[in-house]
Amino acid sequence: MPVPPETGRFLFSLVAPHASGEALELGGGKGYSTIWLAAGARLLGGTVLSIERDPEIASMWRENVAAAGLDETAQLIEGDALEEVEALDNSFGIVFIDADDRFYEQLFQLIRPKLDPGSLVVADNPLPAGVPGCVHPRAAERPDHRKRHGPGRRGPGALGGPRRIGLAAVLGQRLQFGQPRKGGGPA
Repeated sequence: MPVPPETGRFLFSLVAPHASGEALELGGGKGYSTIWLAAGARLLGGTVLSIERDPEIASMWRENVAAAGLDETAQLIEGDALEEVEALDNSFGIVFIDADDRFYEQLFQLIRPKLDPGSLVVADNPLPAGVPGCVHPRAAERPDHRKRHGPGRRGPGALGGPRRIGLAAVLGQRLQFGQPRKGGGPA
C-alpha cells in the first residue's frame, strides 16, 4: 500500500534541506514514496537509492519514477535489502524503511554503519501488532496479518523488547516521534 499524501509530504520535507545528500529507501514498492523522496532530494542535488525485491513491483517502480521525471534522481536496486545493504559503499543522510516489519531491527543494524553523522532514520509502521500501546494499521486492514506474523516480537533486539531505539516513525496516518515508552509503544 502506498504511503498517504501526508506521509509523502513529510518525506519530501525531510529530504529537501539536505544539500547533495543521499537518501536510502528500503522497500521501494511501486515508487510512490520514492517520488516524494526524489522530488525533495533533487532540489539541492541529492539522490535516492531504493531497494525493492519483488520484480513485478520493481517494474512498476521504474515506470512510475520515470513518469514523474525523476529517473535521473532515483536509482533502483532490484534485490533483497537484507542482502543488498551490506554490499553498498555509500553513506546516507536519510533512510526510509518501508519493508516487511519483521526485518526492521535487522535492517536498522545493517544500515547503522552507513549513516552519516546526524542522519535520520524513518520507519513506516515499525511496530508489529501486539506491541502494547500500538495499534498497527496493517492489523486493521488485513485480518490475516496477526495470524501470519504472530502477536509481536519480544526479547533483546525486538522493537518491543528491552533494547529500545529512538526513532521517528510514521504510523499509519499519524506521526510518532521519540523514544518508545517503558511499557511499549511510541512515546
